[in-house]
Amino acid sequence: MNESSASTARTSTYCGRCGLVAIGASCPGCEAPIDAPSSGTTLADDVRCAVVRVTMPCRVCGLQMSVNHLPIDGKLRCSSCGREQASDRDAFDAFIDTAHEAVDLAGQTAPYQRVGVSTSIVDADVESGKLRVGPGQPVCLVCSAALHVQLPAPGVVVTQCSGCDDQAEYRVKVHGRWKGLAGVIAPEHRVDRAPVKRTVEGSVVALGCPKCGGPLDPAPQQRLVACGYCGTKSLILEETWSLINSAPGIQPWYLLFRGPSAMREKIAREEERQRAVLEKRNRKRQSQQRAAAQRLANPPTRPSWYQRNRSLVAGYSTIVSAFACCGLIVWGVSLMGYDEDTVAAGFITYFAVALTGIALQGKGKIADMPTKTATRVFHASTISFAVCVGAFLVMLSLSGR
Repeated sequence: MNESSASTARTSTYCGRCGLVAIGASCPGCEAPIDAPSSGTTLADDVRCAVVRVTMPCRVCGLQMSVNHLPIDGKLRCSSCGREQASDRDAFDAFIDTAHEAVDLAGQTAPYQRVGVSTSIVDADVESGKLRVGPGQPVCLVCSAALHVQLPAPGVVVTQCSGCDDQAEYRVKVHGRWKGLAGVIAPEHRVDRAPVKRTVEGSVVALGCPKCGGPLDPAPQQRLVACGYCGTKSLILEETWSLINSAPGIQPWYLLFRGPSAMREKIAREEERQRAVLEKRNRKRQSQQRAAAQRLANPPTRPSWYQRNRSLVAGYSTIVSAFACCGLIVWGVSLMGYDEDTVAAGFITYFAVALTGIALQGKGKIADMPTKTATRVFHASTISFAVCVGAFLVMLSLSGR
């Protein structure tokens, strides 16, 4: 994987309005012109920030509703019809996994190899919704400057603006199924500011300070408003935001991740498997090369005729000696005047010896002998033949013939 592309995707310049990586003349997320993009990053080396925009179809009115936070309570409210409905848990699980993959693998591998290099955002149809996500830098709700981020505990994010010095704390309950999710930065999850008071009379929406009750008149796109009487800062949450804006738009929010994504781990496992296969092939090839080099360095010598045919010599010498012994002894017995039955018994006995030699040769017993053993058999056969000849001569002399 290309680490230089990954460092590029970690944000050297970013959109000053939404925090996306700045590539081109305008931001593809908020469509704001990028005349003078902000630079630098305030994130730790092991933290990845995903700038996300999520839309889902409303189950009541059918229109697309903007989801600007992580619905931990399992409920969503449509910005068009105002009806509350259950959120799709599987869809948000898929949103988080896809966002993690997009910022973890940005500029490195498909389908995110162009993210952070030639484009700053990727569009994905996930489950029943649409996700726009890209790597970036969290920016302040007040002045759009970069936020210094700390992650003191799982699901807890503490930020401090590098421009206006505004401090904020965000909390979310991180489930085990959300691999690598370290925290969420979104107005709905901020816990250090109270939400504004809201009064609705017909089509008129009045906002008031949660501390002193004084009227509030926020500027367009302003989510954090300060009271002109007591100075208390309060938050405009998503439900109120959709009431006071005729076109609230799709607001960005931020997911912070630590550690590798599930796709990176899968790619790592596959690379490890391929590496093991390659190493096995290399070891086999090296073994074959060493064997070939050994054969070239020590070429085999041609064995002698006797070494090549030792089993044949040993087997046939045994058979010949057995037949010779059989014939000579039978002849000697007949010369000594024994009857025909005795001669036949002797012949059958020694013929059995000869057949045993043939059987041994046929079953490969003698053929399996090493050279030294076969030589001894050959010598023993020669000696037995000589003994038989000597015995025959002695019997001739004793018979007086």
